[in-house]
Amino acid sequence: MFTLSREEIRRKIEKREVRICVFGLGKMGLPLACAFADAGFNVIGVDVNPEVVKNVNSGITWFEEPELDEKLSKALQNKKLRATLDSDQAVRESDFIICLVPLGLDENKKPDYSNIIRTTEIISRNLRKGHVVGYETTLPIGTTENIIKPLLEKSGLKAGKDFGLFYSPERLMSGYVFQRLRELTKIIGGIDEKSSFIAGEIYKTICPAGIDIVSNPRTAEMFKLVSGIWRDVNIAFANEMAKIADQYNVDITEIIERINKSPRRLMLEPGAGVGGHCIPVYPYFLITSVDNPDEEVPLIKVARRINESMPEYTVKLAEQELKKKGKMVKGSQIVVLGLAYRPHVKEWANSPTLDIVKILKDKGAEVYVFDPIFT
Repeated sequence: MFTLSREEIRRKIEKREVRICVFGLGKMGLPLACAFADAGFNVIGVDVNPEVVKNVNSGITWFEEPELDEKLSKALQNKKLRATLDSDQAVRESDFIICLVPLGLDENKKPDYSNIIRTTEIISRNLRKGHVVGYETTLPIGTTENIIKPLLEKSGLKAGKDFGLFYSPERLMSGYVFQRLRELTKIIGGIDEKSSFIAGEIYKTICPAGIDIVSNPRTAEMFKLVSGIWRDVNIAFANEMAKIADQYNVDITEIIERINKSPRRLMLEPGAGVGGHCIPVYPYFLITSVDNPDEEVPLIKVARRINESMPEYTVKLAEQELKKKGKMVKGSQIVVLGLAYRPHVKEWANSPTLDIVKILKDKGAEVYVFDPIFT
């Protein structure tokens, strides 16, 4: 595909002759595969979990996502989507490959590239001239060019000459995946102009809000990190102000409500911490990638420290209230309301509640958790 002329590429896309492969059929990967299938493409979904592959091929979803059940059922009925464990064969049968496997942190809070490397090595050993390969997983800056590209070129093929390579950050959100696919522009950064062009033409078919081509993969990678870290820093500011307000017996919500009535101002709300797969993780992708974090990213480090301290601070507030009643945390029965890391989503990844419960239990409390979305 990469070696074709632009007109041939457009014609191939219009006729839906491009075969798409999606690595990682999780809460973002499966909806993406279904979106391409819904647009008329033949899609192969790859996952390492046999249960996931079995469920997809049986039309069974294991998480809640509006529109997903209908789109998966339609894709299977029209024979536009199938899932497989055979990643090698999936690459060989495809023209356009998208990688959406997870990249998290190790025990030292450094990026764990193992999933990315393993998937890229699979793609590399099956890479052929004309393939176009893209990554949507949130990546530290420079990963596409400094880690992924050399691994793919071990195939003996040259990126930008024999095959295309691009990075396009996933910007979706559980519970709103298809809505955001329709509403948000698709950011794409190719290693060359043709890679960006092909990716843009493909994504146009599922992203009606349009395509936004940036200069290179590094720009696209940094865009995703900055958008998440911005929230972390601003939440930290709100949390810090909330602590000061507590000292003076001031209700911080009164202040925030009035600040946000002013034009061009948006102050976020404080809370017991920051959870999820994204915001607590992205800062470390930057912190661990610079030579001197204390000098180069001090604000990001401080913001993360503030937000990570909030579960402890929340318990401290509970201790103060118990003390007013003549009680201690030890031996008290305490109910924590809320487990999900954000409203209306049945997920608890990195939820501050987990830390709060641990701290309370370590102090000898009898702890109960209630969240209607889980009951």
